[in-house]
Amino acid sequence: MRARKRILVVDDEDMILDILTSLLEEEGYEVLTARHPGLAKIRANDIDLIVLDLQLSGKDELEGKTVLSQLWEDKGYAIPIIIYSAYISSSPVHDSIDEIVRVWGEGRKIYKCVEKGGGVMNLIDAIRHCLATEEAMVPA
Repeated sequence: MRARKRILVVDDEDMILDILTSLLEEEGYEVLTARHPGLAKIRANDIDLIVLDLQLSGKDELEGKTVLSQLWEDKGYAIPIIIYSAYISSSPVHDSIDEIVRVWGEGRKIYKCVEKGGGVMNLIDAIRHCLATEEAMVPA
């Protein structure tokens, strides 16, 4: 059994990945990162939480909801996800979240949506709470 919780951060901005990696490692977490949706699926094995930007870009123009679709192909997939996006309140992201719920159902574990502009400590607090809640739900 791993001593440290493992978090996968999926974002297309190197600066965000670097900052979150540093902060989360200081908090005692093991951090994996992915800039590309395909890599996110590969790295999603044996992790405790995913922090996902919905507005991913690149030559493939794949977005975070594509990552969710790829991860959730497995019906038993139950890793909690925190959506971390600069545009949580904008229509495209709001519509994406609504579409995710419509297509995949309420049973999937989107734990919380955190806006990047709200400060990184809001994300850190959400991560702490999510992992503490998940740990409390595991039978002793």
